[in-house]
Parts: sequence; structure tokens; C-alpha cells
Amino acid sequence: MGMNVDLRRRIGGTIILLSFLFLLHAGWIVLGSKSSGFEVPLRAVLECLLGMAVTLVGSMLYIDDFEKLEEDKSDTPKWYMERLVYRPDFASYRHRGQALFSKDF
Repeated sequence: MGMNVDLRRRIGGTIILLSFLFLLHAGWIVLGSKSSGFEVPLRAVLECLLGMAVTLVGSMLYIDDFEKLEEDKSDTPKWYMERLVYRPDFASYRHRGQALFSKDF
């Protein structure tokens, strides 16, 4: 988009606020119709779907562009990251649940 970032965030925030008002109004409709029966009015369902779609558009405008993920950018050493991924306790099931199957009890 060729829009200024500050303007884009303002527009996105306004859209998110309006969609929140849509969702509140849909909830108000459901509360008003509760006395007449257990069915949720179709109008409230449509307002919720519209509010969800408008929130999605607003959040896409509000957040910044995604950055590319690259392994080379990390300042963390490779050996440290490999140590975080390796979990021997999980692989060998050495936890409190092992007492369930031990012959000591």
C-alpha cells in the first residue's frame, strides 16, 4: 500500500473500533430477543459475521507488514537453539506419570 504508516494505523484502529461496536450491537439484539425464545435472530448472526470480517480487515491495516523469517538473522548461537528443541524427558517419558507403571508401588 502506498499509504502513510501512521494514517494506515489510524484507519485500521477506527475500523476495529467500529467492528467492536457491531459485535456489541449484535449482543444487544440477542439479549433483547432472549425473552421471546431461545433462537438467536438471523440479524445478530449476520452482524457478528460482518463484525468479524471488518475486524479482520482493520487488523490487517493496523499491523505492520510481516518481516521475512531467516535463520541467519538470529544472534543466538546454533547450539543453544538445538538444546531448546531437544527434550529427553519428553522422549523417554521420565516424569511423574512413570510412577503409574513402575513396579515399586
